[in-house]
Amino acid sequence: FFFFFLMIRRPPRSTLFPYTTLFRSHVCPACGDSFIQMMGFGTQQVEQRLHRLFTEAVIFRADRDTMHGKSSFQKLHDRMLAGEINILVGTQMIARGHHFPGVSLVGVIDADSSLKFPDFRSAERTFSLILQAAGRAGRGETPGRVLIQTYLPENKIFDFLKSGNFADFAKDELNFREKAGYPPFAHLISLERKGENEDEVQETAEKLAKSLQAATEKCVGIVGPFKAGIYRLKGRYRRVLLLRGDSRPAVRRVFSKGALPILRNVTRNDPVQI
Repeated sequence: FFFFFLMIRRPPRSTLFPYTTLFRSHVCPACGDSFIQMMGFGTQQVEQRLHRLFTEAVIFRADRDTMHGKSSFQKLHDRMLAGEINILVGTQMIARGHHFPGVSLVGVIDADSSLKFPDFRSAERTFSLILQAAGRAGRGETPGRVLIQTYLPENKIFDFLKSGNFADFAKDELNFREKAGYPPFAHLISLERKGENEDEVQETAEKLAKSLQAATEKCVGIVGPFKAGIYRLKGRYRRVLLLRGDSRPAVRRVFSKGALPILRNVTRNDPVQI
């Protein structure tokens, strides 16, 4: 999963930056239909859209395709400090630790992609990442603004982000984890089965689940197998199993009895690996 960030310096006087057109639209400009659904996009498509909107701006895209090694980051940093780039588009790599005094606007596109990720830490990671990205705006003399695109504005995380109140967010998140039985109030072991053949991955994941169920103890639960958040990665399908319990020794015992005998037989040449 990825966030896409826009970092916009003070625009040229001759260029009008209609920020709202980037993040919100009520009707389709082609057919007039009010039902709009985003069907996935990447940094390259965002860059192309920006070129059409802001013809006079200098736009740079920073992602795995354009950045190679430390020298490329240094060149990017030098160009930003020199004011040679008006709009910087990128993934998470540009959100952390960079000091760009001239940035006046940060946009977070599709914040929900991380928030809805099937992981109990998704809210924590989303809060941390957006807060860091927001910190890139207004670091110089120019005041900063932050725009976040979301289809879930009622989610409490955005209230915490607007106030920047980490203490209240942490309190709310810990309360959720205690009720749901997640760390730090429980112990987890995550097992992932992956392979190029989807049916074989499903079959071996179910065998592993049955073995764990046979070895389970009263205070340990087995969750799954279920599809990983990113189900197919680098040509491999992925299914996940979770061991969850209040006692760390008990969780480890179930893992040792139910999983290790199967895992010891897995080799590098096995079509399904863990």
